[in-house]
Amino acid sequence: MYRKIFLIIIFLNFSFFVYPTTENLKKETGEEDVIYPIAERLSTQGYAQPCNGIYLTLEEVSWLAISNNFDIQLAQFDAQFKETDIDKVSSIYDTLIEAEAKFRDNQSKSSSSFAGTRSETRDYNLGASQKFPTGTTLGLDFDNQRSWSNSGFVTVNPAYNSSAKLTIKQELGKNFFGIKDRSNIKITKIDIQNAQYTSLDKIEQMLSTTQKTYWKIALCLNVVKIRDNMLIKANELFQINKEKILKGIIEKPQLVASEANLRQKEIDLILAQNELEFHINELKLLLNLEDEDKAILPKENFDRSSFLVVNPEHRQEIDLVAQPIELSQALKIAFQRRRDYLRAKNEIDAKKIKLVMQENNLWPEINLEASISRNGLARHFSQAIEDISSEDNPEYFLSLKITFPLQNREARSEFNKAKLEKAKALLNFKKIERKILVEIKDNVRNCNILGQRAKKQKHVVKLQEEKLAAELKAYQYGRSDTDTVIRYQDDLLFSKLLYTQALLDYKEALIELAVKKNILLDRFWKDTL
Repeated sequence: MYRKIFLIIIFLNFSFFVYPTTENLKKETGEEDVIYPIAERLSTQGYAQPCNGIYLTLEEVSWLAISNNFDIQLAQFDAQFKETDIDKVSSIYDTLIEAEAKFRDNQSKSSSSFAGTRSETRDYNLGASQKFPTGTTLGLDFDNQRSWSNSGFVTVNPAYNSSAKLTIKQELGKNFFGIKDRSNIKITKIDIQNAQYTSLDKIEQMLSTTQKTYWKIALCLNVVKIRDNMLIKANELFQINKEKILKGIIEKPQLVASEANLRQKEIDLILAQNELEFHINELKLLLNLEDEDKAILPKENFDRSSFLVVNPEHRQEIDLVAQPIELSQALKIAFQRRRDYLRAKNEIDAKKIKLVMQENNLWPEINLEASISRNGLARHFSQAIEDISSEDNPEYFLSLKITFPLQNREARSEFNKAKLEKAKALLNFKKIERKILVEIKDNVRNCNILGQRAKKQKHVVKLQEEKLAAELKAYQYGRSDTDTVIRYQDDLLFSKLLYTQALLDYKEALIELAVKKNILLDRFWKDTL
């Protein structure tokens, strides 16, 4: 599929879009203000010519939008930015390496005659520490010191003092066995998932905008075709009146009326072409195509199409108005798929975790520390290192420190705030449940009603065509007048435009229902952000 999209883009870059207007045709005729040459040309064809563009299906346009659209790419970056937070909060468990080197040359005067006049001290220390999810911090230090003095009273000179030390620290009050650290990571993961839901909502919204624009172009193409056909009919009426006035059958006002009607239909066609051009450029922007690229035009018939938004798992052609959409099934899908519903659930989980954290903050700080160390002292460095393990001269250390503010007002304030936030999250969850229920009900009803409207409007068009055909036959025998024929033509035009608009409204309603159920993106997005 991506290869196909790539080929489409290459094809677009070497093409351009040309859409002739009535003004161009007038310039060709050289008759800006004379109706007859134009009318003679319209006797065989209308102003609207076939569009020079590339015809794509709704699915192909959707894939192109997923690949190219700027807003979709920006939404992906938003989610990816948020994903970097997990490393930030997890850095608390990073292994910390420390290395230190010190040198000291002391020639200061001393009050003691045993101290000597000069001494040198060199330190080479190395340490590592690691915090674990249990709240335990394990440290290992290896220190080495070389000392020399010109004093005659120093027993070992120079002296190498090497030591190895193992330290264990455990939090027993606040952050009890690492509960606070683990909770921060859990909340961050929830925030990342919610950010992905938000980005997917943005992507799905842009996809729906692209699909709606696709169908607007289909609407405009149909409107141009309808306007063009009505222009031909207006010209045919004008030609008939031109012959009748030469024979003295009608008066001049009827000829003028038919000419004015022809001019108006010409203007309407120009405006329809302009609106088509507008939506074509709008789709180019959504697909991130250059202005000189060929126009993207709907390949699917406006009356019948694959309707991906109705049944994304199948692509077979279906009738314009299929079976009514079942509310129960739509609600079931919505409550399973709605990302705002899932976000609200996650928010409740996050607030519960935060409440546990703030409750733990009410506890005093209780820090337990224990260490064991051994050292070696010798005239040479290697001997000092060896003495660490060979000699039995350990040092043990044990500490328990408790810190507790008597009023503890900050912790109590945060705890009460966390309880209120949890209650607010629960209330928001109920609100979203209600919102989903109402939105799905409204959209399902809207789809079913608009589908029936389109079906009935199509029948109205058929009746208007029969009415106009009968009136034209009567007009040819002199049993009708120009105003009645023009009015009947306008009735047919209006009914066709209403039918075309009804089709667009129905398709947009289906897209909107898919967005409300969060299934529009399923066919085009399987990977994580």
